Amino acid sequence: MAEIEHDVRVGEPGWELIDGSHELSGPPPEVSRTLPATAPLALPTEYLKWESFEHLVAAMAREVEGAYEAHVYGRRGQKQHGIDVVGFFDSEKPRVYQAKHYETYSAAKLTKAVQTFLDGKRPFGSSYLVVMTTADVSDTAITDELHTLREANPDLTIRLWGKQELSDKLQNHPLIVTRFFGPETARLVCPKLQQPSAEVKTAAVASDAMVRGPVQHLDLHNDLAAAHALRTEQPARAAAEFQRVAKALEEAGFAAHALQVRRSQSEALHEAKDTAAAVAVDLTIMAGELESGEPGLALSVARRLEIQDTDVPETFARGLQALGTLAAYEHDHDVTLDDVADAVDALQDGDAGLASAFMMFAECAVAENRLELITDRAEQFEAACRSTSSGSQEHARLRACLADAGVDEGWEDLQHTIRSSWKPQLAALLMARLGRSLILRQKAPAALARYDDAIALATEVGAIDDAVNWLQTQSLIRVRFGLTQPLSMNEGYRRILTLRAAGDGGSVLPTGVRFRERALSRMYKKRLADASQALIAYRSRSVVTADWSGEHEAEHLRAAAPAGTAARTGAASPPGRRQCGRAGRCGGAPTGEASVVGARPRPGQHAQLVPRQCPSRGGGGCRSRAR
Repeated sequence: MAEIEHDVRVGEPGWELIDGSHELSGPPPEVSRTLPATAPLALPTEYLKWESFEHLVAAMAREVEGAYEAHVYGRRGQKQHGIDVVGFFDSEKPRVYQAKHYETYSAAKLTKAVQTFLDGKRPFGSSYLVVMTTADVSDTAITDELHTLREANPDLTIRLWGKQELSDKLQNHPLIVTRFFGPETARLVCPKLQQPSAEVKTAAVASDAMVRGPVQHLDLHNDLAAAHALRTEQPARAAAEFQRVAKALEEAGFAAHALQVRRSQSEALHEAKDTAAAVAVDLTIMAGELESGEPGLALSVARRLEIQDTDVPETFARGLQALGTLAAYEHDHDVTLDDVADAVDALQDGDAGLASAFMMFAECAVAENRLELITDRAEQFEAACRSTSSGSQEHARLRACLADAGVDEGWEDLQHTIRSSWKPQLAALLMARLGRSLILRQKAPAALARYDDAIALATEVGAIDDAVNWLQTQSLIRVRFGLTQPLSMNEGYRRILTLRAAGDGGSVLPTGVRFRERALSRMYKKRLADASQALIAYRSRSVVTADWSGEHEAEHLRAAAPAGTAARTGAASPPGRRQCGRAGRCGGAPTGEASVVGARPRPGQHAQLVPRQCPSRGGGGCRSRAR
């Protein structure tokens, strides 16, 4: 038996774990009748059958309250001590729930419910009681009695949730409302479903786009040809046309093709002498290549500006320096994470690329377990987070890194808003990141539950790759923590096969790149330098997406790699301190002075946009207006 907190042991007689196979985890036996369009916006709980209401209580414990496990207490006919469901939480004592299926409710019924719990043995040491009822509890006598009971029992937190309270709590949980009350009622009650939403772009690609290419498929070939024709005489107009084509490709899901068009847009803007707009596009390209695990291509942008001796505005120069240092850290390996920190520290409010630089730096720090690099800059990270759009991908990823580092309340605050405040794909990511955090805190049962939530959300939005990776992570958790289960029809491998059969691909953070396959391919072809960079990208991507099994595989491959690969990945170096290892080019020794993008120039010295190269590599200098 696996032991969990609060001296509770899974499998004890008298109560049941509500896992994925339990009947209370499935759909309710019957969905409530649809709420009339003219009715007050309160859920028709009175129409739920008793069995359906018991399902709802269990769902609220897990999906609204945030319990990592919920259990039915006792079997029918057993003495339950005023408890129907128990919820277990990561950072507090268990909460107990009573399910009261009544048409009407009274103060006397409330008193009896609380007294039954007080007179029982009060298992699990719980001091938090939630009484849920299908009835309306908006009665002064009930309110007065609730106040009296709270005063008489100061050591017990008592909550009473009736029809309106349940409606208020569930309006931000459209999936639960749809499951128990139907889609029409959900559209009436849940604000998220009342608002018209933009068309969701799927990963499905038309065969025509694969045969003729996305530009021809989207009928953009004439526009692209016209943009190229305009470059000689009217580069500014050409840039506008390139931008329109790139945006259309991005909206259709062809991000890699869009980046190529963005390069043409940047070149046209440089030719038009619109340096600020051109460098803004260059920053977008660099961020896109870093996201795709191609730091070498990101560096090529900065080196082009260096060769052209571009006069970069100060607010853009600092952003280029920060992203260029990140690219050098991931690609050249003679740049350290502390050098990246210096470049990020140089950023100022309003600088282009600030949020992207802080986000990628934070994720590198988490991957290297250098969390002090985040906590030491907590205020700057909070400011960067505020500069992003609330609910955006950047915002979610920054918040996850701050929570991993324990800034403010860490995951304690964030975990309670994941389901209600984030769209499903980002909620899935945050649930998985919370699960990873729980693994590192040795809380395996809680981690398994959070990965269950992430898998469910990812499956709903078609993020099959992530769902499969998280199932594999669950298998690794069970092995590592001794929580293996007897083989069953629903064991992980069969679920993985089912997901693969349903549809391959899809991620909560889509890039179009298979990081694992790329690393393995480069290792197989003995392209050791490229394999080194690909393994680091695979490990980083696994951390960002909370693929704990992928993290372990990437580290194993790094350790088992040939000497040249291991040297470039810094397998023998402390976290965040990787040596150069260019045998035959600069002696394989550390380069010594770290001269990087973002290093503050001495008086009279121009800021550099890329690191100074090893002696065998040339180097120029790109001018910044920051003299």
